[in-house]
Amino acid sequence: MTDTTPSPTARGTSRPSSSTPPPLNFGEGVAAALWGFGEAIFFFIAPDVLISMIAAQRRLRAALLAAFIVFLAALVGGVLMYSWGAGTKLKIIFGFMDVIPAISREMLQQALHDLQSRGPWAVLNGMFTGTPFKVYAALAPHAGISLFAFLLVSLSVRIIRFVLVALLSHGVAIVLKRIVPGLHPLWAWAGFWLIFYATWFTFMPG
Repeated sequence: MTDTTPSPTARGTSRPSSSTPPPLNFGEGVAAALWGFGEAIFFFIAPDVLISMIAAQRRLRAALLAAFIVFLAALVGGVLMYSWGAGTKLKIIFGFMDVIPAISREMLQQALHDLQSRGPWAVLNGMFTGTPFKVYAALAPHAGISLFAFLLVSLSVRIIRFVLVALLSHGVAIVLKRIVPGLHPLWAWAGFWLIFYATWFTFMPG
């Protein structure tokens, strides 16, 4: 006798799909890549803004993935800036960098001095002085620092920073949600960065 019992699918009870949406959507991935690359060569807003925005939505995996994409894009941008700096006179480098907001000739001279005296570890100063990664990348060849040594130190510092930004932003979003239930974390994120960059561009030279 032939079994005519309808299958679960025939009854209309389909099995749940095993596929899950990616933690980071396509647009966010493209934005992370463009932001990381652009900030490494000319753009003057740190990719921390994008990473923290994603983390503020309580999407830690997505924020960490965005941090990794930014890191890879910054690697490409860093190689490009180092190569450009190696074949360019200091006068031209200073002239190009000087038109970027929040960068001054005094900053460039100090960065070159730090690279000459401390080697690639001078990039650690950027965490406290606000000197951008692109400044160190373009000036490193003029301080006698190899591309490998520069990228090894500078990008290690940056990936650690990006991961810490993701973790801290995610943690703050969770705490804010519990302390102020009616406050959307993105409002706090927007307020923080508006105040930060308003202060930054007001007091930074250049």
